[in-house]
Formats: sequence, C-alpha cells, structure tokens
Amino acid sequence: MQPEAIIAGCRQVRRPIELADCVVDIRAATTDPTETDILNSCRRSLLPRRYGNCVVGLARSTEISGVSALGSCIQAGDRPRNLRPSFVPASQPIPTTPRSGVSTEGANAESQGIPLR
Repeated sequence: MQPEAIIAGCRQVRRPIELADCVVDIRAATTDPTETDILNSCRRSLLPRRYGNCVVGLARSTEISGVSALGSCIQAGDRPRNLRPSFVPASQPIPTTPRSGVSTEGANAESQGIPLR
C-alpha cells in the first residue's frame, strides 16, 4: 500500500489513531481482504475501533471470510432487537412491590445517621 493513501485516509477521519488500530488489528486477524479494502472500510466507519473489534471478533469466532466480516460489520441493519435485562429471568415477572419483610419506611439518609450536605 502506498504511504500517500495511508496519509490521505488518516486526514479523512476524526479518529486517526483509531483508524490505525482498526487497520492493524484487522490485518493481523484476517488474510483475504486487501489492505486497501481494510483501510477504506475502517475509514468509512464512524467508530473505527469498535468496527475493528467487530471484524476481528467475527473472523475469529465464525467461519466467514474476512471480506464478509468487513461487509457485515459496516452494515447498520444488523442490530440486536428485543433485548431484555439479563438480571431478571425471562420466566419470572418483573416485581412491582417490595418483597415481604422489606420495609421502605425510614429509608432515607437522615434516619440512618448519614449526614446530608
């Protein structure tokens, strides 16, 4: 890759250090995309570090090619939907009242001897 292309890529982004990290990380984890494709993909991303982590994660954990990982991570349509909090099991309803035996009276800072400023 020509140094002029690399410098031009760094000038076109808001986060040139993240761009560099993105290119280096993807290049180390994949073999099939060209350096130009990697640079252009990292440059197109608004968050190059997160994009690089996405590509590296996909390349390491799945059997898809590096070129496919570049395309999958740059698409904005692949977003998780219908996420639920992980601390409440899906089989249990979310409690709306305190458990029995738990008093909420006097649960302010002053009654517990905590000085207020």
